[in-house]
Amino acid sequence: MSGWTEERIQLLTGWVADGLSYSTIANLFADRGFVISRNAALGKAHRLGLSSVVPAGSRPRKAEFGEAKTPKPPRAVAPRGAAPSVTKAAPPRAPARESAPVRIVAAKPVLLWLIPAGGCHFPVSGEGAQTLFCADAAQDGQPYCPHHHQVTHQPVTGPARIFRDASIVRTKRADAQADLVDEIGEAA
Repeated sequence: MSGWTEERIQLLTGWVADGLSYSTIANLFADRGFVISRNAALGKAHRLGLSSVVPAGSRPRKAEFGEAKTPKPPRAVAPRGAAPSVTKAAPPRAPARESAPVRIVAAKPVLLWLIPAGGCHFPVSGEGAQTLFCADAAQDGQPYCPHHHQVTHQPVTGPARIFRDASIVRTKRADAQADLVDEIGEAA
């Protein structure tokens, strides 16, 4: 049984028509003793074919990709006790320096069986037997050229690093527990 009664569906329909967010709708249902998630309300509205489109002009338009945002004018703050004075706004900052362009494809990509000895084995396009590889000169003892070696050997950062570090700790802890069990077994 889903718990969606006619009364609840009417409430959902009205709230969606009023333009309430699905988080707010879920909270309103929870206040009435019907605990659902935001996604449950969203899914039911979708299955009922309810439109949650906000009329044009009621929300500020987001800047499109590549569009420059209009900068806010800088605020001048006077020290305490000082008389207000007119200050010049700071000159606009120069745009960030462009990094060197990333080379995506080698000059002459080749099929796997045509890679020369010591050539880079980084796939650059295609799929299956038609996959093309970089084939530039690889670093000594490495499968990739210097560029693709750098691409494939990025330092681990952010949540991935936390996960990696935690799994290393778990592994070391499990090894220590296994050693302890072995020692107890030998002592018995």
